[in-house]
Amino acid sequence: NMPVMTSATNSTAIITLNAAPYWSFRNLKITHTAATRGNGIVNASAVTIFGPVLRNCVFDGCLSHVLTGNTSATAFLGSCFHRCTFRNATSNGVQLGTGSGSASPYIFDSCDFSANAGAGLTFTSGNLGSLIVRNSVFRGQTGSNGYGLWFQETTAAWVGSAMVIDGCAFYSNAKSGVRFDFTTTRPATVALTNNVFLSNTEYGVSCATAGSLNSNYTAAEANFFYSNTSGSRQNFVTGATDVTLTGSPFTNAAGGDFTLNNT
Repeated sequence: NMPVMTSATNSTAIITLNAAPYWSFRNLKITHTAATRGNGIVNASAVTIFGPVLRNCVFDGCLSHVLTGNTSATAFLGSCFHRCTFRNATSNGVQLGTGSGSASPYIFDSCDFSANAGAGLTFTSGNLGSLIVRNSVFRGQTGSNGYGLWFQETTAAWVGSAMVIDGCAFYSNAKSGVRFDFTTTRPATVALTNNVFLSNTEYGVSCATAGSLNSNYTAAEANFFYSNTSGSRQNFVTGATDVTLTGSPFTNAAGGDFTLNNT
């Protein structure tokens, strides 16, 4: 019984912010049905400091459900998403462009990213901000960029940024569960803890360059791996308490039930 915000007009965004801080959206379903889909929520020509907070919103079938753009003038300086669903995008599910700022991170807590035709969540090239993702599920992304979580930056100098990925499930994505494109630089902190990587078509977690995310730069603890086609890790440090599972730990991952079984 959620109120539905939708459009059947080609390339039309559902919600556009433009230097409009402190907005909160709650209990909404945001969809798109046009032949040429539009985005769900975007920023316009002026930066929005103190970006939006979204609680219990469902995004379904947009081009990208959240798009902050690729220049600092079209970004949210930090946003928070709690218990939101991002599914069936015709591009990346959530695409965060440059200008987020390390002091104003994006936070995703208890969210579900599923069946998007691209990455579930991606930091685009040039985005040097911070990201916290907790207790979220990334499942069944499709296509040539079908990563669960994808960091696209390669060589820019990161200053004070942190990537924290904790307590998440990465299941049956068309590429790796988490992918870092880092080559010569990295964020100040990368923490990957308490996650499950199950049945991803490439790796559980992958980095473009050996040594870029070794133990000097990365905190990896208590991650669980099973049946990732190319292997558990590529160019990524093995945590001292990581676990290789003997089977799926979930009750019915294919059916969306990620409660734990007894395996």
